Amino acid sequence: MTNFLKDEGLLQLETEPCIFKNKEETIYLGIHVDDGIIIGKSEEAIDKLLRKIGKRFQTKINKNPDKYIGMEIIHTKRDLKLKQEKFIENLLEDYNMKDAKIIQTPMETIKREKSDKNITFPYRQLLGSLTYISNKTRPDISFAVNQCSRNVENPTENDVTTIKRILRYLKGTKDKGLEYKKEEKDLELTAYCDFDYAVAHFFGIQRHTGSLQVLANNDQAHASSPFNAEYCACDGSANKRTNTTKCGVGAFVKFTGLCYCA
Repeated sequence: MTNFLKDEGLLQLETEPCIFKNKEETIYLGIHVDDGIIIGKSEEAIDKLLRKIGKRFQTKINKNPDKYIGMEIIHTKRDLKLKQEKFIENLLEDYNMKDAKIIQTPMETIKREKSDKNITFPYRQLLGSLTYISNKTRPDISFAVNQCSRNVENPTENDVTTIKRILRYLKGTKDKGLEYKKEEKDLELTAYCDFDYAVAHFFGIQRHTGSLQVLANNDQAHASSPFNAEYCACDGSANKRTNTTKCGVGAFVKFTGLCYCA
C-alpha cells in the first residue's frame, strides 16, 4: 500500500508514517491496518484517488462514515464532532464501573499516602485504554493519564483508586469529545506555557485546533532567574509548536506565531 500511494504522488509524513498527503496538501489519507479515512478540500479529487485505490485493492467505501477505529463521527450543518461514548461504556462494563459514582474531575489535588501493592487489578490494560481515549478525543484526561503511567510497574491500592477515578469522570462526561466548527476562516494555533521557577518543573498547554495538548516534563531544568525560566518554557512550547507544523496540517490551520507565557 505504501509503495502504491507513493507511486500515485502522495507523500508519507515523517511524524505520522500512517498518514499520506498530496503535494498541494489538499488531500490527507490515514491508514490503520485494513481501515482508512480520507479528507480533503475537493470531493472530485478524493473520488479520483479512491477509484485508483479501488482498481489496485479490494475496497469498501463509505462516503459518510459514522465511526472509525473506536471513534464516533457526528456530522451536522455547523460542525463535526468526534467522541468515544460507546468505547467508554464498554470500558465501564469491562471494569465493573457501570454503577460507579460520577465525579467532576479526573484527578485529585492532594497526594495520597503510601499503600500496599495491588497485583490483581489489570492496571496496565486499563491505562492503555485510557491512553487511547486521551490521544483520540479526550485531551482533558491527558494529564491524569500521564500521572497514572508513572506507576504502571508496581501499582498500589491507591494507584488503582486513582486510575478508577478517571473512569468515574468519563462516566459523567462520556458524551463529550472534540468539536470542529465549519467556518470559512482558517483555524489558528496558539500556544500557552508556564514555568514554576520554585520547583523548576516545566508545564505547558497548547491549543491545537479545538483541543488541548498538555506538555509535562519532570526533568530538572536550570534557570538563573525567573525571567530565564519563563524563556525556557516559551522556547520549549515553541519547539512543540514547530513539530506540530511538521504533521502536515498546514493546509487547514493558520500558524500565527502567538505564544503566551504566564
